[in-house]
Amino acid sequence: MKSEAQPLGNSQLHKVTAFIRNHNLYVLLVLSIVIASLLSEQFLTYQNITNLLSQMSIIGILAIAQMMVMLTAGIDLSHGSFIALGSVLLATTMDAGVPVAIAATFGCLTLLGFVNGFFANRGIHPFIVTLGMMGIARTLALVFSDGQTVKVPAAAFENIAYSTLFGIPVPIFIWFGVLLIFHRFLKYHPTGRHIYAVGGNQEAARLTGINVKKIKYVVYMLSGFLATISAMIYTSRIGAALPDKAVGYEMDSIAAAVIGGTSLFGGVGAVKGAMVGVIIYGVISNILNLMGVSPYFQQFLKGLIILAAVYINTRGQRDS
Repeated sequence: MKSEAQPLGNSQLHKVTAFIRNHNLYVLLVLSIVIASLLSEQFLTYQNITNLLSQMSIIGILAIAQMMVMLTAGIDLSHGSFIALGSVLLATTMDAGVPVAIAATFGCLTLLGFVNGFFANRGIHPFIVTLGMMGIARTLALVFSDGQTVKVPAAAFENIAYSTLFGIPVPIFIWFGVLLIFHRFLKYHPTGRHIYAVGGNQEAARLTGINVKKIKYVVYMLSGFLATISAMIYTSRIGAALPDKAVGYEMDSIAAAVIGGTSLFGGVGAVKGAMVGVIIYGVISNILNLMGVSPYFQQFLKGLIILAAVYINTRGQRDS
């Protein structure tokens, strides 16, 4: 009897192991929520959950942008500086009207995304290109604001961050709307499928007739475009432009994308994965705040999380 039961036990263990391996992202999400709820009674309250999702909407939108860039085997380090510059542009042009301010900010950050794509298409590694843009955008933010905090003159602009619909904060609807649009874009639009092809094998994509340079322009311009949406939520939440803040947002967007299964080598990633990655990252940050962990030590722990995610991601790619 024992000899017959042993294979059955091994079979069940194999099924469990296979399930965890195939759904590791969702298993990690459930585990993080369970651990967070056990560590703090406040975690599963409606107010905490909605506040968490509203706060994470900024990184959530950036993570979608970062994921699309990473799908082409690139990276965008300019997100934090784009948020700072976007907030300054919104605040300094608001006197011309909210629509003008928003349009000007979309145009400027999308143009800077085009510049990133231009140099990436000239054979310069995206890390170097966007590292340079990170400094350029931050400097522009400081110059346009004279290095000072700029108050947002339009009180109505606060409605973006603090209004609710059916009791749910508006930023959550904005985030999930962007998720739905870009999920469909990557899955069904030819350009979306070309993004995957370029990341999977750039030379093969070129030989099949895909305009590789165009695709790189698209992803970096979309990165600037989506950064503008995040900048709008960020500025609305604070009610002012802070040219020296939003530091490290690019690392948060990279961490969320990598935790969500986006490959560092290009061609692998999904919008839903980026969303789950953001939530996992947000849950960890939230529970550290609820437990009163020092912000300095939180940065240390987040660094470990990024290293672990990169290690797991890299091992997964090598084993596949």
